[in-house]
Amino acid sequence: MASSPHPPANPSSPAAATAATAAARASTVAASLALPSSHDPVVRIPVWAGVVVRVLLFTYTDAAPYFRNRVEVVTPITSWKRLQEGLFMYRHGIPPYEGGVFHQAPLLLIVFNFLPPILIPLLFILLDYWIARALVAVATHKRALQIAEVWPPARAAAALDAAEAKAQEEDDKAQALTMLDGTRGGDTVGKSLLTEGGAWFAKHAGGAEPPVASDEEREIDHDDTVLASMPTTDVPPWLADDTDAVVQGKPAYERAGAPPIVKPADPTQPVDNVLHPEDVGSLYLLNPYSIMTCLAQSTLLFTLLAMVAGLQYAIAGKRAVSMMCLAIAAYLSLYPVMMVAPAVLLLAQRRAISPIQELKTAAPLFLGSLATIFGLSYLLIGSWEFLPSTYGVILSVSDLTPNIGLFWYFFIEMFDQFRPFFLCVFQIMVFVFVMPISLVFRDHPLFVAFAMSAIMAIFKPYPSVGDTALYLAFFAMHQELFKYMRNNYLVFAAMLFATVLGPLFHYLWVYAGSGNANFYFAITLVFGLARIILLTDTGHALVLREWERLHPDLRRRRVEIVHK
Repeated sequence: MASSPHPPANPSSPAAATAATAAARASTVAASLALPSSHDPVVRIPVWAGVVVRVLLFTYTDAAPYFRNRVEVVTPITSWKRLQEGLFMYRHGIPPYEGGVFHQAPLLLIVFNFLPPILIPLLFILLDYWIARALVAVATHKRALQIAEVWPPARAAAALDAAEAKAQEEDDKAQALTMLDGTRGGDTVGKSLLTEGGAWFAKHAGGAEPPVASDEEREIDHDDTVLASMPTTDVPPWLADDTDAVVQGKPAYERAGAPPIVKPADPTQPVDNVLHPEDVGSLYLLNPYSIMTCLAQSTLLFTLLAMVAGLQYAIAGKRAVSMMCLAIAAYLSLYPVMMVAPAVLLLAQRRAISPIQELKTAAPLFLGSLATIFGLSYLLIGSWEFLPSTYGVILSVSDLTPNIGLFWYFFIEMFDQFRPFFLCVFQIMVFVFVMPISLVFRDHPLFVAFAMSAIMAIFKPYPSVGDTALYLAFFAMHQELFKYMRNNYLVFAAMLFATVLGPLFHYLWVYAGSGNANFYFAITLVFGLARIILLTDTGHALVLREWERLHPDLRRRRVEIVHK
């Protein structure tokens, strides 16, 4: 918190004691905000709770075999059962890609070929935990950006600050005399309080009389021009003992059990809860979508870990490691190549260079890492047949197993002569948003990462609930946008509705025979629509918040359109 520019008052005066008390409270707030939450064991308990939940479900329930067969949780390119099929063929000297069952990356065969079966559930639990820790590291960077965010003050507040600095010395003397007069008798206390309040108003209004507004002005005018220049260390005399109303320091929020907040000096600036990085990891590990993905032993977790690790190392400025992690993610499921955009923006932001200049250095590293991984895969398999069996299946959508995506139903119903055209349209739709989103939100790389992960979860041909769990974790990092969003209830109610009814409609279609494919596809459309609304609403909230931040004189003004 910035120190006050006013000259120090007499140390023996009550005004100086009040200012010193307020300054001490402000320093307590600053110290609490600077304290890294990773050192707080209470905050880290939910992270371990997510690990314990997974261990208990693996050990004492049959949930894992159930989720391995759910089309909402696993896909042809992430299924554990298909990986076991390919692993069996590989161990017996049969090309793993013969038969059209195994569509996953060859290096996964090496990982599980030498891993004892008893350790496989532990590996997937550790993957989820490493993802959560990487998300915590990314959220720590987001927290630092949130605290350091600059909100230009309103011009009216700046003018009042200048007038306040000019009259500070005389006002301190007048306030000290008023306080001394108030201690001479009980009959004069009320008068001294009124005199003291008048002096405080005169002080903050540049020597003017206390403003008296009409009822109509109080109803319409929401800009408090008197309090606009009030520093957080200078409080009205009638609030001198009100610790909760003036400076919300550590005692206040500890009693209420609420997180610390950023208390702005400009009253037009919104008051934001400070992001706790550990909470992001907790939300991910306790998300039912991530729990189901872990229990299903979906190989999607390898992709998610590589994606988040790439962003984590980009924040740390480790360009080569970041590009290598993103190359691994793209090698596993192709579409994470989109995450190169936010990684480049993060690297450019750290080095204070243009994204184009950073891309010229990062792109060769990414392509070189990808070529190296392809070379290792060729040495393992002995041929390039894994390319059409993995990326060819992803691009051609040859496996039309139902999932929560939008591809399978369209191509089941489509005539063969129209398939190439619409296949190109659907695939382009996944990548076409990368450039415009990266350009518009280039100053917010973590929001670009959220948008890219959401687009992948919605539009790629083989999505699962694990993709949704990742971008919901990125969504939780942007809690300062929640107050600007308009459709949160609609979005999450629709997602809950689709999550519950999806398995029911699939059962009616496939097993009971009392429904058809339209039942299941309709509910997947609801799920997709909810996620699209969440993405667009979050983007609108960020634009609105940036407009408020960069237009200080227009914050919180009400514009009324009168039809005559």
